Amino acid sequence: MTDAQLLKLAATAFDDANLVESSMGAGWTYWIGFCEELYCDVTRAWDPLSDDGDARRVAVKLRLQVVMHANWVEVLQGGIRMANATSEYFAGCMFATARAAITRAAAESQRRKDEEGDQ
Repeated sequence: MTDAQLLKLAATAFDDANLVESSMGAGWTYWIGFCEELYCDVTRAWDPLSDDGDARRVAVKLRLQVVMHANWVEVLQGGIRMANATSEYFAGCMFATARAAITRAAAESQRRKDEEGDQ
């Protein structure tokens, strides 16, 4: 699964009205508000694969349990393992490993929900 596909599923699982797929290239945009002074929307990029805050918000909203092990991260939802990631793929960075595991778990949660809807 590509990062774009992973983020699309994670964004669907996150289910926030302020989150929209960017019309200008790949990626997602989070709408913060409208600036009256400059008469424009205020937005920021949304990417739980690279932003600790975005990953944490996904984990909280989806009620994911993040379990840190020595060299890998496991993510559970309702006691069921949804994803894991090992630090060797992320240059030993446990922050990147955790973000990847959280994003994968959100995508897996949505994939399972979609599968249930098809039955």
